Amino acid sequence: MSAAAFDTFLETLREPSRPTLSPVRMAQALHMGVSDLAGLARVHRNTVTGNPESAQLQGALRDIVKVLAAAYRVNDDRERTLFWFINHPIAEFGYQTAADLVRDGKSEAVIRYLATLEGGATG
Repeated sequence: MSAAAFDTFLETLREPSRPTLSPVRMAQALHMGVSDLAGLARVHRNTVTGNPESAQLQGALRDIVKVLAAAYRVNDDRERTLFWFINHPIAEFGYQTAADLVRDGKSEAVIRYLATLEGGATG
């Protein structure tokens, strides 16, 4: 997927008229409920709708976006990238998914892993 295509996708995650990511739009893009997104972001479920601009929530949403951006470069398809993020067990991480790893605060490790895939070092 081109950088322009990812930029278009990222724009759909933006909170209208705000310089922040929309947790509700992120949940919709990932086909998950608000409570599931709260778990992924490590915040109380009420934070997602009651305080969507909280620093912790926005930081977690940015981590998700970073991993998705790196995965886009490998998968070259929006739906495949989203499927991979939520469902694909990664052997190098004990068969956890990228979503599991992001939830555990390991987004940078996932990004490094994806960089090795993109470079052809793995797979």
